[in-house]
Amino acid sequence: MKRWFVLILVISLCVNVLLFGNIFWKGMYTPNERDQVILGEMVQLVISSPKFKTIDESEGVLAVNQMVDRNKGGVFPYHYDVIVYTSEQAYIFGCKDDKCDVVGFEGTMASKYEDSEQLLPFK
Repeated sequence: MKRWFVLILVISLCVNVLLFGNIFWKGMYTPNERDQVILGEMVQLVISSPKFKTIDESEGVLAVNQMVDRNKGGVFPYHYDVIVYTSEQAYIFGCKDDKCDVVGFEGTMASKYEDSEQLLPFK
């Protein structure tokens, strides 16, 4: 009888830890409503920046994506990023100060369009 009780207790504890971990982990990378508004405003700042215009003229922009990464150790608003995809590489833009009135270029990474085609138009 005791073994069954301990087994059920351990299984219950494991399930609860897994559920809590899943909710916590998704919260680190999933934007809430406030985050979506902030990221939308950041996209507008990126699109109006001179660096974006240079990228668009030289390589052509295929997509713009928003990202939240609360796990990278940054505090508000440094965990927000806007990624601009071209056929050659992806450019990362982020806040330059605490007020986030200026969005600047942070770095590059490989583009998902480097080895695949555009998704639009649908086939």
